[in-house]
Amino acid sequence: MNINIFFLFIITVLFGVYFGFKPLDIALKKQEQLPLVELSNFTLYEVDRVKLRTQLTAKDAKKFEDRYEIQNIDYTDNKKDFLVNIQAQKAIYKDNNIFLNGDISFVREDGFTFHTQSAKYEKKDDLLTIKGKFFAKNKDSNMSGENLLYKIDDEVVESRNIKIVYDLKESL
Repeated sequence: MNINIFFLFIITVLFGVYFGFKPLDIALKKQEQLPLVELSNFTLYEVDRVKLRTQLTAKDAKKFEDRYEIQNIDYTDNKKDFLVNIQAQKAIYKDNNIFLNGDISFVREDGFTFHTQSAKYEKKDDLLTIKGKFFAKNKDSNMSGENLLYKIDDEVVESRNIKIVYDLKESL
């Protein structure tokens, strides 16, 4: 066999490999973050010398580097004038904001309550924002609407597409 034919054969095979085979597109799998701490079926209490200030009960909680994720949360806050209870299926605490999702119930001791599916609480501004439909009740009135903005410290509520039913009591 002639050496020229051998090199011609090698060059033909290399060109065939180079043009015939395509490299595999292997997608890099996104690495899932692992929680730093996990808790299951727990209750956390914050107590001062006088009273119980907060109570947090949940089914599962995970602490990541940048956030906390909590499942089936039941949170009671007794720090201010009114006792407040918040329940939701899922909560994410990140950057001083709390994102709530799934069957959210907000009940205040003075009778103000609301229910919705998704909400955001900005701790710094004491501001609750609901994007979507909600139902609220305050003493003698029922209210439904969309896109609630509740400034908690100022006791100001803003919303759209509001329907209010107010029970007037007759006095004899």
